[in-house]
Amino acid sequence: MGLTTSPQGQLDGLERNESADLILKEEFGGREIARWSPSTPWTFKAIAEQLESAATVIGAHLPVAAYLGDVNLGSTEL
Repeated sequence: MGLTTSPQGQLDGLERNESADLILKEEFGGREIARWSPSTPWTFKAIAEQLESAATVIGAHLPVAAYLGDVNLGSTEL
């Protein structure tokens, strides 16, 4: 999954959303397919690891977009 980052390598959408749920949605139709609530504030590394562990779910619903709360973090289409 491609995640959108700033020129400094920061994950776009992470700042001020560290405590929001990480959500996977189908690109077409927007149906939610997975949701995780953080036990500690999200980091870029933690989000990448969670998405890696969800590879089977992601693969079964392509194309998929990742959101942190309402903020789009990226897509399998990037």
